[in-house]
Amino acid sequence: GAAEAPRLKSGEALPASALDDFVTMLAFSKAGDVYAGVREVQAACEPSSIARFSWSLFEAWLAGGYPPKHKWAFYQLGWLGDDDIAYRLVKLMEEWPRQGKAKRAELGLDVLAEMERDVALVLVSRLAQKSRSRSLKKNAKKKIAEIAERLDISEGELADRLVPTFELDEAGGMDLDFGPRRFRVGFDAELNPLIEDEAGKRRKSLPKAAKNDDPELAAAAATKFKLLKKNVRLVVRSEIARLERAMCTGRRWSLEAFQRYLVAHPLMIHLVRRLVWAEQLGAVRGRLFRVGDRELRALDGSELALEEDAEVTLVHRAELSEDEAYDWLEVMRGEKRLPPFDQLDRTFFVSEDRAALTAEMIDDEVPAGALLGLTSKGWERSEVGDGGMIDRMVRRVDGYRVVLTFEPGLAAGMIAEEGSQALDELFVLDGNIEASVDALSAVAFSELMLDLSRLS
Repeated sequence: GAAEAPRLKSGEALPASALDDFVTMLAFSKAGDVYAGVREVQAACEPSSIARFSWSLFEAWLAGGYPPKHKWAFYQLGWLGDDDIAYRLVKLMEEWPRQGKAKRAELGLDVLAEMERDVALVLVSRLAQKSRSRSLKKNAKKKIAEIAERLDISEGELADRLVPTFELDEAGGMDLDFGPRRFRVGFDAELNPLIEDEAGKRRKSLPKAAKNDDPELAAAAATKFKLLKKNVRLVVRSEIARLERAMCTGRRWSLEAFQRYLVAHPLMIHLVRRLVWAEQLGAVRGRLFRVGDRELRALDGSELALEEDAEVTLVHRAELSEDEAYDWLEVMRGEKRLPPFDQLDRTFFVSEDRAALTAEMIDDEVPAGALLGLTSKGWERSEVGDGGMIDRMVRRVDGYRVVLTFEPGLAAGMIAEEGSQALDELFVLDGNIEASVDALSAVAFSELMLDLSRLS
């Protein structure tokens, strides 16, 4: 049936004649060039109402066999959609490649990019890291690279900028207004949103509106909290993984970027405070520090200021002495700020004879599923080789390519997680020239060994 007309902010439905004109304007619009009148109607309508209308248009396009000449009915999700629509679209995009509709999923990435909403772009970034579809994952990576190139920044810097604030205030929380009553949203140790009333008493959930509450304000507050819980869960999971990757790859932030995108960010600060950081002066590691409220503090709790030209890194266990790791772990435990991933007590590997340790770490046989699981750690399957087999995994670290070969290999197009594979060898390539495993940094080598240890 016909889609329900969006409602104006006054509460009335958009008149039929205006609705016809609105749909015509949408049909005239193109990616990156939205008809000006679309934005005028959008501004006059109640946001959730116009988002519902947008989704119903898209569903009508799908039901009609998704005719290419009406592709605007897909793109308009990017012009009118909200965060909830972004989630719903991504769910479909993950299903489409399995249904032989990879091209439509690729088009969905363009639609998400058209949204210009932080959550939509975070979802593209998540697809680039975690999608079960190789084609969608590859295209999402391309899309992120395109956006970064357009903005003339690195992909890491783009990811920093994309973290939504969710309307959190400077203290990293949010007030919910019920009219006569107000509730405060904070976060627990696992970064789950929690509620406190005006007396500071913690509640298990947001209460229902009472007789004296303002029903409209209470309903808006409930919707706001529901979306916050849903969105924060996704973003926090994604950001924890991103920070762990940053530690494992030696990512560096300028002091200005560290302060602006991590310390001053109302959501990221909750993660930043639970980690140990290092001042980096060129190739020399400077002082270690943690973040208090917003200030930087040394091991003994004294406040410190970094050198103006310093960069900031997340310290890795392989870079710490036994005493340093123990002392910092005691401080963080005392502050009840344990890291969101293994940092100070992380399993690590050091060896004077790396080649011998590498050979020792390669077991005779490992489950095929474990090999495939390496893709979540930054490894990629090789191109299909002789006989249609995939017989190696490749990971880029420190500017090198690390190659892990195995037999008999995985049949392309019929890859299953059952069965086992015999590991053959691991070698490092500098371009096309074989290099020594000694060329890798201490952190890169340790993480490589950690990946191998987890295979068996």
